This record gives sequence, C-alpha cells and structure tokens, in this order.
Amino acid sequence: MPLTLPNPTEGQGAGFEKGDAMPQRMKILDLIALIKKLSPLLPLLDMPNWRDAEAVRVWAVKLLQALDGYAAMTETEFDDRLVDFGQAVTGDAQTWAMLYGLLLDLVADEAGATCNDDSRVPLLAEKVGIDPLTIIALINTILDLIKWWRNR
Repeated sequence: MPLTLPNPTEGQGAGFEKGDAMPQRMKILDLIALIKKLSPLLPLLDMPNWRDAEAVRVWAVKLLQALDGYAAMTETEFDDRLVDFGQAVTGDAQTWAMLYGLLLDLVADEAGATCNDDSRVPLLAEKVGIDPLTIIALINTILDLIKWWRNR
C-alpha cells in the first residue's frame, strides 16, 4: 500500500492535531525509523557477568556489531577505526586476554593505578596496529565508563 499523507487543508481528522504542524503518520514513520536504528542495541541489554572473560568478549562483539552500523552512518573515520580496534581485540584470544586482564587489574586497584606504564600497552598497540597513546586513551575511556556504571 503506498504511503499517502493527509491533505493539510482538511484540518483535524486528517492526521493533524490542533496546532500540530506534523502529520500523525509522519510521526509514526519517524518512530519506526528510530526503532529500526536502535534495534541493534537490544541484545546489549542482556549484560554479561563481568568476571567471565568469554561472556564479556561475546557481549563486546555484539556491541561492536551495533557500533559498526552506527559508524557507517557517519562521515568521520575515527569511529570506524575505533570499531576496527575493538574487532581486532575481540577477534584474537591472546589480545582479548591481555586487554581484559589489564582492565580487571586497573578496576581492582583501589589506589587508582593507570595503564600509562603497564607493559601490556605497547604489546596491545603492536598487535592491533595503533599508537600506544591511543590505546591508553581508549583504556582510560573504558575505565571512566566502568566507574560511571558503578556509581550510577
């Protein structure tokens, strides 16, 4: 069935509310489009056991799949590179174990340790082909998200 918009001259009852400039059908179409764009995030609502490295890796893969679709919608390359980094890390068991272990160590350290001098950072950078300073920035961002999640 073809999409038809109501005739704005017909007033109420044709998809317009009094004082409403947008046809009701258009609002529904916008809502449907939004739901379609957000639907890749639904699997992420099933949070993993954060102490289970494999469960977290599987969840991260789902997150990266969703982010890859969103990154494709933008014109910037940074988000694409960020997804590539995540896919490189989650796609290799040794690299994942290294990053996951580093994050666990940093989260468990109550003294607020940083990854700046951790020997795993240059190894991660070499494995995924990204500058160590970028790795540090990404890890710090992940740690900030973890802290936010804990304190919400």
